Amino acid sequence: MSDGRIRTPPSSVPPLLPDRRGGPRVPISIWVEEHAGPGVLFRRSGNLSLGGIFLEVSVPKAVGTLVELELQLPGDHAGPIRVQGVVVTADADRASMGIRFVDLPAEIQARIVACVESALDQKKPPIEP
Repeated sequence: MSDGRIRTPPSSVPPLLPDRRGGPRVPISIWVEEHAGPGVLFRRSGNLSLGGIFLEVSVPKAVGTLVELELQLPGDHAGPIRVQGVVVTADADRASMGIRFVDLPAEIQARIVACVESALDQKKPPIEP
């Protein structure tokens, strides 16, 4: 029985492939909170897809590290979303890391898809009569 969640156990994160993103990726610059133990770290995002988020301006964690993130999607007025993810890329030279979302509830998936689709719609050229 499926409850609509994307389930990707951290131990089964596949090797990075060109199609690993889980849908279109859009540039998005928002603050992301990483809940780490009793503290909160603030990160800046670079892009977003249904499959994950790329964080710029961050001290990267080791690949395979589980993280808990909280973010407010642009245009989404239902409040912040809280997601779990696993670090799949880390670049200390660029101070960045890529996070793959894991165990996303269907409601959160729908909100991320709506955000990505809205950003894609804004990039389309106007329709000429």
